[in-house]
Amino acid sequence: MQYKLKINNELLGILYMLLCQFSFATNDAFVKFVYQSYEEIFVLNQIIFIRGIFTLLFILFFLYIKKELDFKKMFCSKELRVRGFLESLAALFFFIGIALLPFAKVYILLSMAPILLTAFGAIFLNEKVRWRRWSAVLLGFVGVAVVINPGKLEFGYYFIFPILLQQSCFL
Repeated sequence: MQYKLKINNELLGILYMLLCQFSFATNDAFVKFVYQSYEEIFVLNQIIFIRGIFTLLFILFFLYIKKELDFKKMFCSKELRVRGFLESLAALFFFIGIALLPFAKVYILLSMAPILLTAFGAIFLNEKVRWRRWSAVLLGFVGVAVVINPGKLEFGYYFIFPILLQQSCFL
């Protein structure tokens, strides 16, 4: 008797999300470890470059499998070039933040993303933001702040890098 393992979309989404979060946390920890081992900002540029090469290979492989690999579209599209440039800036700002700040500080600043995106959506895109959405966003931020314990945070000028990451992702 053979059993077929059938996974519904919700469970598959949960598994993918767990895998993604594990991958992001591992990547961030690796960047922090390498940067602290060498103590040179130039090492950070090399880390970003090597990470970009591996990411590029993974994406190209994925597009090849899906039969959606179109180099003409990749190199001729103005929107993709702008998006690639902004993604490069976001990666640079994020890794500078990871390298120079403790994880807790970076992630408390990244948890401000929903608040900033909601505010910018309301201001620049004329989205209607009602009190329920604002309540949910603020409650989520308070929850993250309680878990991370920002009372012990000491603010400095390095805090601008994770915030710049959020702004470049918004554009």
